[in-house]
Amino acid sequence: MARRKQNNPDNSNSLEESKSKKPRRTYGRGSVYWREDRQRWGADLTLPNGKRKTFYGKTKSEATEKLERAKLDLRQGIHATGSHETVGQYMERWLENIYRLRLIRESTYLTYWERLRAQILPSLGHIKLTKLLPEQLEDFYAKKLQEGLAIRTIQNLHSLIRKALSDAVRRNLIARNPCSLIELPSAPKYEPQALTTEQAQVLISAVKHHWLRIPILMEIITGMRSGEILGLKWQDINFEVEILHINRTLHYKAKRGYFEGPPKTKSSERIIPLPSLLIEVLQSHRARQHEKCLQQGISWEDRDLVFCNRRGGYLNITNVRVEFQTLCRKAGLPRLRPHDLRHSAATILAALGIHPRVVQDLLGHSKVEMTMNVYTKSLLSERKKALEKISDLFREIDQ
Repeated sequence: MARRKQNNPDNSNSLEESKSKKPRRTYGRGSVYWREDRQRWGADLTLPNGKRKTFYGKTKSEATEKLERAKLDLRQGIHATGSHETVGQYMERWLENIYRLRLIRESTYLTYWERLRAQILPSLGHIKLTKLLPEQLEDFYAKKLQEGLAIRTIQNLHSLIRKALSDAVRRNLIARNPCSLIELPSAPKYEPQALTTEQAQVLISAVKHHWLRIPILMEIITGMRSGEILGLKWQDINFEVEILHINRTLHYKAKRGYFEGPPKTKSSERIIPLPSLLIEVLQSHRARQHEKCLQQGISWEDRDLVFCNRRGGYLNITNVRVEFQTLCRKAGLPRLRPHDLRHSAATILAALGIHPRVVQDLLGHSKVEMTMNVYTKSLLSERKKALEKISDLFREIDQ
């Protein structure tokens, strides 16, 4: 009797059964198989954390291609699951984190948030973080340029995006920073205006009876920043020792209003000796301010500000800038920003032969190179004047 042929279970499996059989998976290897329930080919990849990511394709080659691409990403340091965050979600989270860790100042945080809210989120916020391409960034910058944004503003936006994405690279959320493949046009370098000694004297004379007289006088003598002057408090001034301490500055941000913050850099926290002229005008100013305080009574805002509005509150920074430019125009001087008085102070000090290290300490420059740049320009100007005087001695003889 012929022996009946036993069917081997492995040999009798149907094509579908053989497709559905999954081999054991190991980290980083992956497998490809048929999913009957989805009528698709599936590809599994085991991640370093033990979790599994599945990719699907209509054909085996399509699923295999997705698997190989994920394995390549895994070798390059990208999580195969990818970041499900959009650019907007990631950048908002990133900004909040670096602020909570005190890696940036409050004023910087508010500046970054405004750029993010007003410019970046509406155009790029919806794009998946892992799908952001250099071409999309280039289109974004080109559009902003067409809208009339200054190149410097676009560079600031680019800098913010680049910082955020650099952290994403370090966290293995993306393989590379798309910002590194972009080249932006160079912005014209702003050359700060500086008053000569003679022009500074004209300005001081023109504001002799103006409410901005003392702030202007202080900035052009001490080189203090405008925000440092507007944030100055009487408690910062020691009239007996004749010095003032700079340990705060005044900021203004939309929706935040006015607020006090630390100086720009660590070197900006400094002590400035007060010459007799400033001692005199500040003491007189304090006496007049005390009278106004008594007149206002309970409506006076007691902020201890040296320079304040009629009720003791912060001076409007925009009004100060506009009024200052009006004064310059009436005095026949070039159009200046209030900050240019700081540059003027550095130039005048250099022209007087003050050592650059002394100028650096007075202005609170973080690097002596910043001071030397002003100092060298001033010396060249003075040297040219000296050579012009010498050449005048021989002008008539030579002609």
